[in-house]
Amino acid sequence: MDEDGVLTVRAEDRASGQRGEVTIRASDTGRLPPAEIERMQRDGELHRERDAARRQSLAARNALETLAHAAKRKGSKGAAAVLDWIDAHPDATAAAYEAKKGEL
Repeated sequence: MDEDGVLTVRAEDRASGQRGEVTIRASDTGRLPPAEIERMQRDGELHRERDAARRQSLAARNALETLAHAAKRKGSKGAAAVLDWIDAHPDATAAAYEAKKGEL
């Protein structure tokens, strides 16, 4: 390997006289091609809004679930129904979870 990070390997088959050579550049290994990087960036942009909505939904679900468990400990009759609804609707929107708070 030389000072530029280039490794050149040469081989020769003595019986047949066939020769081969391979050059490996350290700068080329382990990196994604520019086209792949651009594709990944485009995918990230496409999913940004969906990911933000999912984060909001999960935060609303966690808040409702915490509230429902607290209400259940205090003897609220509607808490069990809300907890059952949460389990039955894991992909509900943040607005749907917020609306369910009124039942507690």
